[in-house]
Amino acid sequence: MTKYACMSCGVQYKASNTPPSHCIICQYDDKYSAPETGQAWVKLAQHRNKYNVTWQELEDGLSKISMDTDMGIGQHAHFLQTTNGNYLWDAIPLINDQLIEDINAKGGLKAIAISHPDFYSNIADWATEFNVPVYIHHNDREWFQDDDDNILFWHGDTLRLEDDLTLINCGGHFKGSSVMHWQQGAQGKGSVLAGDTIAPNSNKTAIFRHSYTRDIMLKPDQVKHIGKLMEHYKFDKLYGAFKFNILSNAHNIVQQSVKQDLESR
Repeated sequence: MTKYACMSCGVQYKASNTPPSHCIICQYDDKYSAPETGQAWVKLAQHRNKYNVTWQELEDGLSKISMDTDMGIGQHAHFLQTTNGNYLWDAIPLINDQLIEDINAKGGLKAIAISHPDFYSNIADWATEFNVPVYIHHNDREWFQDDDDNILFWHGDTLRLEDDLTLINCGGHFKGSSVMHWQQGAQGKGSVLAGDTIAPNSNKTAIFRHSYTRDIMLKPDQVKHIGKLMEHYKFDKLYGAFKFNILSNAHNIVQQSVKQDLESR
């Protein structure tokens, strides 16, 4: 049997004899729609080493990983090095041999954490390759399309991975959408890896959306909930899944953005 991944979003599905009939991520609610050309599928084994990966250091202990592929939605992953081990935050669409070699040269991985289903990618293969736990919020369990014993579904508002490393379930974009707070980031001022649960914008503000492609806003109570949860965490920087970041005063900017969002209704 063959493992397939959706060409549009990059999410991997269970091995099967034929491609799935549709991608449930692409057709979820009113967030997305299947491409006009029809649903396309990639055989993962044929694409494993097809694309190049680049690394960019963002700050001491934190790097961005990117892949030059037209598969998926173009998100970056983040590689975090702590005194107790290395963490991968979110995933790029494909894993390859060079990336495995690079990560092992940096000490391997202690764990992987995923913000929400858009970035599941081929995370089951990552879990198998590195034999480490992958943390996904329980509220998004229904969207996980493959199997691996290392996938751990966590519950509640927060999960502490280390004394200075916490997953926070903000909800909104998906019910399980989460961010990672790194207390020692930004030289002790704190950093947040946000995926697009909280999305840095081109004008150095943050936005909150049910669907970014269709510009569908979250409900006011969902935005309030994000602001209330994040109010209790100190952070100077906020890193998104795409090209924009907030590199100073991020905590205040997020709170101001929550206020502006609610006042715009």
